[in-house]
Amino acid sequence: MANVTLENVWKIYNSGQKNAVDAVQNVNLEIKDGEFLALLGPSGCGKTSILRMIAGLEKISKGAIKIGGEVVNNLSPNDRNIAMAFETYALYPHMNVKENLSFCLRAKNQDPAAIEARVEEIASALHIKNLLDKRPSELPGGEQQLISVARAMIREPNVFLLDEPFSHSDASRRVQIRTEIKRLVNKTKTTTILVTHDQHEAIAMADRVVVMNFALVQQVGTAKELIHRPANMFVAGFVGEPAINFLKCKFVQDVQQAKLECIDAQGTFPINQDIAMKIQELGLTEVVVGIRPQELKITTAEEGFIKGKAVFFEFLGEEGNLILDSGSINITCVTDPYLEIEEGKEIGLIADRSEIFVFDPNTENAICHSI
Repeated sequence: MANVTLENVWKIYNSGQKNAVDAVQNVNLEIKDGEFLALLGPSGCGKTSILRMIAGLEKISKGAIKIGGEVVNNLSPNDRNIAMAFETYALYPHMNVKENLSFCLRAKNQDPAAIEARVEEIASALHIKNLLDKRPSELPGGEQQLISVARAMIREPNVFLLDEPFSHSDASRRVQIRTEIKRLVNKTKTTTILVTHDQHEAIAMADRVVVMNFALVQQVGTAKELIHRPANMFVAGFVGEPAINFLKCKFVQDVQQAKLECIDAQGTFPINQDIAMKIQELGLTEVVVGIRPQELKITTAEEGFIKGKAVFFEFLGEEGNLILDSGSINITCVTDPYLEIEEGKEIGLIADRSEIFVFDPNTENAICHSI
């Protein structure tokens, strides 16, 4: 196995021309030996370009990529000992599953008995032994993707790359496939990098997640860090479901108590003097407060940080979503699934002060993660 290091890596398409595009800008990453890392972000953010540069399928415009401490900028994909599973399966249609899995081993003239044993091992690990005699055309998309993953992993690569590997699977099959892959990666201790736009996949599978947007790394951290200590408004809004509530607030410094008064909603947040001083040092008169729906609790209108009227309730099985009409915006609150509340009732919402974030509206960077 091997660690992977990206040092000041750029990818510029049409470099030197008027239509040049910076697809990846100055990325620095250290992926540990045996770590499972996810690159998460919307389409066009640069995550697939990073994966393809690591694989050697794209030239690096600037910087260096190291695998196992060796700079691989000029090495061909064949010389990097990397395996990659694509969004498209790229299986050989005229071969059955067993022949697809063993193809790369047979191409290297490995011992037939060793090939047979390796196919048996990988098929058992991914629970696909019952598919070995079938051809790709006989299998649904989800199983074809799993075969594609198995064919990549059978080579025992130093680094395993996954590019949107679950996109053609339905929800229940997707959970099963990612469970099988995660189990296999844990068993083999293979350094693995996953590209996905699905936060559930990234959080469920990866040890750490790299959140990207507009060719830039926004934050690198565990799922807990991304949820509870987002670096900026993009990370706070992209990671977490239902989406975080953002409230524009005016900074007010009273003699006795500094506070943030909601501009578009009905509500006030008292803040301590340390936070007040940070806001003053930044020269801000307005900020953005962020509160995740899971952190809000229903209370009386008098006691709540936020006040408003209950307008809609969604029953979602294990939980419910209450929509509160507050001023000119709606606030989402995750509740008990069997909440009974009268439409139009005046209520308040409160949250632990350690789960209320404050952002700079100019830079969108976090000022603090607790008030």
